[in-house]
Amino acid sequence: MELEFRKAEVEKELRQLRAFDKQVFPAADVFPSSYWRECEVYWLVVEGKRVGCTAVQPDAEDSGALYIATTGLLPG
Repeated sequence: MELEFRKAEVEKELRQLRAFDKQVFPAADVFPSSYWRECEVYWLVVEGKRVGCTAVQPDAEDSGALYIATTGLLPG
């Protein structure tokens, strides 16, 4: 199995990120565009297909912690 974490280009892929978010999470948990822009976002790609994404809040690095804001995976 080929698995890759590919850094998202948030400004270019914002619509895809929001659509994925809406597909995976209930409406109350969907992030606004402004929050996506604050995060470092990675797509999880398996066999060439996007199956998930994760967003990391970069300003938490100052504290020595890694803050994962969200991780969403499509069902298998």
